[in-house]
Amino acid sequence: MEELIIWGAGKAAEIRYDWVILAGYQVKFFVDNDSKKWGGMIRGVTIYSPEIIKGCKGTIVIPDLYKDE
Repeated sequence: MEELIIWGAGKAAEIRYDWVILAGYQVKFFVDNDSKKWGGMIRGVTIYSPEIIKGCKGTIVIPDLYKDE
């Protein structure tokens, strides 16, 4: 089973999480630019700084819903 990385830690990322789990993937972790979210969790999956993806192999999923950005 492929592990995915989800970029973002807002509502759109939660929706994308549900979709990828339903599709049979696992979420390795979330990344977000907001340092206040680092170390937090979404549905038991940790949120990290984007720095973690340096040297990390994997597929990054970017939610396509943005409300205020």
